[in-house]
Amino acid sequence: MSQAAGSVNVVLSMNAATFTQGIRNAQAELDKFAGKAKAAGEHTVSGMQAASASIRLLENPLGNNTRAIERLISQSQLLSGVMKMAFPVVGAVAMGMIVGKLVEDVVKFIKTAQEMPRAIQQGFAALNLC
Repeated sequence: MSQAAGSVNVVLSMNAATFTQGIRNAQAELDKFAGKAKAAGEHTVSGMQAASASIRLLENPLGNNTRAIERLISQSQLLSGVMKMAFPVVGAVAMGMIVGKLVEDVVKFIKTAQEMPRAIQQGFAALNLC
């Protein structure tokens, strides 16, 4: 019997006494195979993806490369582990920056609101001078 490249043959041999256990064993082996196949697929890059990311990085090393950098980090177990550990710190810093910007905007709004009556008064005074 000839086999095509990339094919997988599964042969099960069991009798009535071992049928249930045989099915469980076969399912466990299929689950292990599926897990290994999924893990292998998560950490591979096609030639097209690698070329595209490289060209974008060469064109402008600091701009619009979010996807390329995300892909690089997600495919490196070391870098993705570091980023997972750093995420709470990065999130806290980002949240602090948002709160700081909000406070700054509120202070600016209050200052503008306090200066508004004076600006209106000066505007009407300028109209009376004409």
